[in-house]
Amino acid sequence: MQPLNHNEIINLAALRAFNETDLCKRLYDTFNSDPIITMLRNFIRVPIEDFCVRASYAGLDEILWVGVMRSESKLGVWRFADQGRLKGTRALEQVVENSYQWTASDCSDLIRLFGAFVENEALLDRGHIAGGTNLARKAKRPGAAFIDKGSGAQRARSRGGYYSLGEETPLPHIGSAHHAVLTSRRVPGGFAGFERCTLKDGSTVKRIDSVFGLAEGCGISGTTADSMFFMGHVGDFLAMMDEGIGVNNLPFIQLLPLATMGSQGHHTVLECALTLTLNDLAAYRVGFYSTLAPTHGTVPQAIRTTLDAAERTGRDKHMICWWNSQRTELEGIRLDNDIEIGTLRRLVLMNETFRNKFNFLPIKHTEQDLIDARIFEGLL
Repeated sequence: MQPLNHNEIINLAALRAFNETDLCKRLYDTFNSDPIITMLRNFIRVPIEDFCVRASYAGLDEILWVGVMRSESKLGVWRFADQGRLKGTRALEQVVENSYQWTASDCSDLIRLFGAFVENEALLDRGHIAGGTNLARKAKRPGAAFIDKGSGAQRARSRGGYYSLGEETPLPHIGSAHHAVLTSRRVPGGFAGFERCTLKDGSTVKRIDSVFGLAEGCGISGTTADSMFFMGHVGDFLAMMDEGIGVNNLPFIQLLPLATMGSQGHHTVLECALTLTLNDLAAYRVGFYSTLAPTHGTVPQAIRTTLDAAERTGRDKHMICWWNSQRTELEGIRLDNDIEIGTLRRLVLMNETFRNKFNFLPIKHTEQDLIDARIFEGLL
């Protein structure tokens, strides 16, 4: 292993963030190309179309627009509805009529919209949104598996973006990685959740980011959980109609949020991977991107190749970071041989046991803090 000083850590964090954003962009290109994009369009079109038809007959325009669609009015998919000027059922119909043009990002938007439908009690029992559906959806979201209040609060965040002035502790290596994502996102200048969100010092994710030199995003991804729910729920619905994408394909399709959000600065690789791992879809080991592949089902070779390539590129960026005893300068190590990297891989499975070790680390942790928390036994 090689010791790292303050500036080296800041530079390496940026390089790692560039690599992770590039990984997500490459995944996005795979999802946005045939055969996967046609599969996605067909899969997502049917439930949206079904809901649209039923809503139209039930006269739900007002509920759709006021209760759901207006709150999601910034979704890019509304460009198919006369650039967002159409309202209610007619807007949805226009979106569906253009399903042959949907991008992977549009598909992700529609999954988000479906989640908004599910949350609206006035829409229960319309289409295949039945009572209890929202409870089933919430069960996949991060909750009891993370501390949700006090020190270690997982989803703690504040408005304003990472560089805003506030009460939160600025971490220069995380800021460097954060900036790297924003400068390399898929759509330059396009909306990115990173720009409006800061993780509070109580966030467990912020502590993990700090230890590994990862970009700070918006906290563990609830949107990824919503997508997982959508895929499973709609998959069951379509199975009754002898349609769908096949049970073996459902797991890899769950990487869509990582591709769409990770490439545009809405969530980080870690934040999406935490949700996937919490729901036993993947077994992510930090920085070992091949472990993002679902643990069951069929994974297209193009996706495996992309994950493996990112892991090889990121091999020289495995680092562990801490602050000096005065907590004024960053220090750390970079792992640079097979034995060290193999030991790290064994340790960093993001299961509950490992995650819990970060809950009460000081936000400016020292090497001794890491040793006391027994996070890297065998390396520190």
